[in-house]
Amino acid sequence: MSKQSGFLILVLAAALTACASAPTAAQLAMQRQSIDEFVKTAFPVKPPDAPASAGGYLAHFTDADSTQLYWPRQQLTDYCAAHGGVIRVDRYFIGNAVAPRQEERTPERSKLEYPYLLAAGEGALGIMRCKHSRSNKTLWGVEIQPGTFAMEATGGKLQMNIVLPD
Repeated sequence: MSKQSGFLILVLAAALTACASAPTAAQLAMQRQSIDEFVKTAFPVKPPDAPASAGGYLAHFTDADSTQLYWPRQQLTDYCAAHGGVIRVDRYFIGNAVAPRQEERTPERSKLEYPYLLAAGEGALGIMRCKHSRSNKTLWGVEIQPGTFAMEATGGKLQMNIVLPD
């Protein structure tokens, strides 16, 4: 009886491993795109003076919900994983694109500094590389940088620029 149980567990483990390694439809679509194509389609809100290899994204956030600040990095992480890689942050963005000038300081605007600085400190902004998980070879690099910030009635809006090095 123990041999049958062991055999059954072994078969189940092999079946689970096979299912886990099958790429999803989204991963297959990402595998067909170059990093340039991916950036242009995933981040279509490009600022007018940005280089051809750049993309852009408008992140709407509040002090209670800052998930959109992390969205570009998550998309690039998923794209990197679809190509067998892992994202590494080389340099975190240092600076505060939300900090108001003294004459613009309001309690509402000041409340948005914390979620922005937290996201920047957790690597949502900065210079990143996709490294192949087995060979550690750099597949591509990207910089997610803050652009313009604007207050909205419900929070803030940050233009995030996604730039591929030439």
